[in-house]
Amino acid sequence: MSKLKHIQEFLKANKTKYILGIVVLIVVDGLQLIIPKLLEFLTDSLKADVLSMKQIYLYGFLIIAIAIVVAIFRYVWRMLIMGSSRELEFWLRNKLFSHLEKLSLNYFHHKKTGDLMAHATNDINAVRMALGMGVVMFTDAIFLSISTIFIMFISIDRKLTLIALFPLPFMTFAIAYFGKMIQKRFKNVQESFAFLTDKTQESFSGVRVIKSFVQETNEVANFALINDNYLKNNMSLIKVWGMMFPLVIFMSALSFVITLYFGGNLVIDKAISLGQFVAFISYLGLLTWPMMAIGYVINVLQRGMASLIRLNQIFDSIPEVYD
Repeated sequence: MSKLKHIQEFLKANKTKYILGIVVLIVVDGLQLIIPKLLEFLTDSLKADVLSMKQIYLYGFLIIAIAIVVAIFRYVWRMLIMGSSRELEFWLRNKLFSHLEKLSLNYFHHKKTGDLMAHATNDINAVRMALGMGVVMFTDAIFLSISTIFIMFISIDRKLTLIALFPLPFMTFAIAYFGKMIQKRFKNVQESFAFLTDKTQESFSGVRVIKSFVQETNEVANFALINDNYLKNNMSLIKVWGMMFPLVIFMSALSFVITLYFGGNLVIDKAISLGQFVAFISYLGLLTWPMMAIGYVINVLQRGMASLIRLNQIFDSIPEVYD
């Protein structure tokens, strides 16, 4: 909580929006859990040859109605949570600029302009992501995963649920592992971006001196080196992302393959109905996102916390002379 001390004022003023947004998000998640059950009833009725056109229209209407309500409520939670995070970005950037204006001149002798500019752009964006998409992913990871697993476990088949979910925890651990690597490499990207910004600012500010001493070629060469370092750090970060996404997709696909094999045998043995199998596949599809979100939210929160610590160092700096 001490790391949030400089944004507590905003959080207190907007806590109602966040709470209401989380409630609406949970309602959306709950509505999504209804559709697989409707598909189950529809499939079983179709297989039993007792499905009438009236029932088809009814199920179709219910699915469309739920989709419309989900779309409307999704807009509402986006405006409440994501909108609040954008307001935080606006508020925090104004607060940072105002604080920098109050600091003594000696402070700027020890801080590079490019570094301060990086704080006002990348770091604030990272904090905004943590308190925007980070809140959404955390809520989905907790509520949707627990609710989906509970329904699969209670209403379909316990053994099939345990077998199908076997690869998913490994996916979460893999994302968390890669998240630590991403955190470290993201920090390097932030620092190289600060150097790049500082070099650009210095070159434009001192362009008259550069031209007077005919140093254009040297400046271009120096800028290219710094820019190349920024590229290498970004490529290092992207390589981790490149490894993580195929691994996540593979584990998700493995879970579906396991479900098709064991679930198909259960349908053949009449241990579960075809409708239950269809519903199970639908629930498994819903479960993929929250399992991924568990790993992603760790990464997003780590980035946001690292950036907030960097910003707190500026906010904790006080002027040498008070008015």
